[in-house]
Amino acid sequence: MPYLEILTRARDEGLQHLDDIVRAERRFSEKMVRSYFKDAVCYDFGAEEIKGILEFQRLLKKRGWIQQESELKLAPPLNTDHLTLNDVSRDPILRK
Repeated sequence: MPYLEILTRARDEGLQHLDDIVRAERRFSEKMVRSYFKDAVCYDFGAEEIKGILEFQRLLKKRGWIQQESELKLAPPLNTDHLTLNDVSRDPILRK
């Protein structure tokens, strides 16, 4: 299974079990946790997100916090055809 499909399935499964996740979180209010996962977390990474990263980098350079802007490099797809969601959750590198 391609890694993007693994991540998509993990997202979908998490959102399907959002009530359980919200109830399990004890440090913050249910309202805050639900709002965080539904409103604050962006589950997509497309053209707008890339533009935002590049703009952030431009502003860092403008303010002198970095010396030069760097090319945005996305990691190549992993060969994960043999992995399941359980494999990913146990692998310390893929969990990052």
